[in-house]
Amino acid sequence: QHTSTDVGRAVEIIDDKISLAFLRRSALFLDKPSLAVSNDGGIDGLAPAKEMLKWFSESHLEQLFFDINIHASLTADDINEQLIEAKRVARKVAGLEIKVVVFLDEINTASVLGLIKEIIVDRSLNGDPLEENIVIVAACNPVRKSSLSQ
Repeated sequence: QHTSTDVGRAVEIIDDKISLAFLRRSALFLDKPSLAVSNDGGIDGLAPAKEMLKWFSESHLEQLFFDINIHASLTADDINEQLIEAKRVARKVAGLEIKVVVFLDEINTASVLGLIKEIIVDRSLNGDPLEENIVIVAACNPVRKSSLSQ
């Protein structure tokens, strides 16, 4: 039978492993080489956790999720501007098997439905193909009954 201390220690160990796994996975997006990590000060050629945290704090992470809230006053230029950064990141991480997600919310309210169709269906932006590692997710909200009766 496990005591609450045992369970607490197990949670700490799991939390440490998840944190270290996150730090290692994040290294894929960084401009620095990966470091192996040890919690006990660097045995077997592993960097101490303190060194890893310093390395991590000095590193640059890339945003991989882009949320674009569509509305009637949003222009094609506005959408283009927001997608430029997603395309830049997608090119930067292209060889790492990492996906960049672009979420288009409330596409039914768009004043530029042709552009929305081009992005989602044709997978292009102004005739230029989207990067292969860009994933487009879109939400289309249903019409409310109250708006139909008016």
